[in-house]
Amino acid sequence: INPGARFNLGVTRAGEGNRSAALHHFLLCAIAQPQDVEAWANAVICALPLGDEMLLLCIMSVAIHHKGAEAYDHLRGELVAQSAPREMLEALDETAMVLLEQSERPSEGGFTLRMLDGDSYHSFTVTGLGTA
Repeated sequence: INPGARFNLGVTRAGEGNRSAALHHFLLCAIAQPQDVEAWANAVICALPLGDEMLLLCIMSVAIHHKGAEAYDHLRGELVAQSAPREMLEALDETAMVLLEQSERPSEGGFTLRMLDGDSYHSFTVTGLGTA
């Protein structure tokens, strides 16, 4: 995997409007270079319009695992620069705070994340991430 080539393909695919293909390339870049906050941010940005909350949460969780608050700060800066809606930023802020708090705790078999969906919550457990 050539991370630079994957990143550039992600930029090209995003420019063509193919967010799904762009996401694929940005994730391959981020997996090969887990310290690349730009690749993680672009992966999240491409995942947002896909409407898959679990995918979005997994990407954010792994990015925060690798880069901590720097990953979310960079993502948030990119979203603000792109005039993201305030409601979206607030929802992402809440999610990021939970992920950051969890990443700072000693790993004891993972953590459970609960997301509000209308009148009910969805919950799932993330395991095997270790500490950030």
